[in-house]
Amino acid sequence: MPYPKDQETFWRLVKLGGEIRQIHLLESPTVEKYITQYPVSGDNVVGKIRFEHTPDPSQEGKRGRVYINDTQYFANVPETAWNFYIGGYSLPKNGSKTAKNGYWILRIFCITKKSS
Repeated sequence: MPYPKDQETFWRLVKLGGEIRQIHLLESPTVEKYITQYPVSGDNVVGKIRFEHTPDPSQEGKRGRVYINDTQYFANVPETAWNFYIGGYSLPKNGSKTAKNGYWILRIFCITKKSS
């Protein structure tokens, strides 16, 4: 990371770093602003994870559904989240590798509220 050019830039970066930390630790109000949905109840067992574009082309941006099994999915997922890689590893596509006892623990770069 480059050294800030002046004191103002330094303190602005300190503020942004604090905001990122709060989001990461789920302490920020931002994490309550859900961008996706989990609309279908079921057993939540992870099968083959797949992305399908949303049938409605009028939706803003490229979004779709991330299916965790044949019937359950996360809706309104940005395609960029599905295609996101860290160190050559796709967290959404490899989310089933973190499944425990047949239940999902899906790591995806979207904030999601599970429907009741």
